[in-house]
Amino acid sequence: CMVYFQSLWQEIYQNGTDLQVTDNGIVEAIYTIISTLGVYLVGIITIPSWWLVGILTFGQGLVLLIMAQEKLLSHAYVGYIMFGTFYHIMATAAHCEVAKNIPADSYALVFGVNTFMSRLLQTCLTIVVNSSVGFMLDIRTQFYVYSGGCLIVGTLFTVRALCSTYNTMRKHKLIYF
Repeated sequence: CMVYFQSLWQEIYQNGTDLQVTDNGIVEAIYTIISTLGVYLVGIITIPSWWLVGILTFGQGLVLLIMAQEKLLSHAYVGYIMFGTFYHIMATAAHCEVAKNIPADSYALVFGVNTFMSRLLQTCLTIVVNSSVGFMLDIRTQFYVYSGGCLIVGTLFTVRALCSTYNTMRKHKLIYF
């Protein structure tokens, strides 16, 4: 989804906006620094991983939804920084959660299959949304589609985290029903 931001920025710029598209490099640098700090903080702060993944994925969906309607390039740049930061923190938390629950000699297989499947799904989505074989949606409609996907996945992860928290509390007799 990150590569589609360039197309959105170009459309915003062509329709008249507050900044030049040439500021992309600065935005990338800021995004990299903030993402790095965010990922570092995830290692320090103890937030249950699935809660973090769910909330950040849902947040990504909201950012994409707002971006689909954005008319100012400065706001689009801020949205990109937020989306990217959420993505990298979420991916780090998810990878850590998976790594905690599998044997060390399975890392290559599990993460290799995971990467392959994510690329396969991304390719299928791109074909459906952005090719002549598929729907060939305009860039803003694509952002609505990706937003919907993030909102659904974020909701699923948050529900999973809620169920997990509930079961843990029941197990420790913190909830009486």
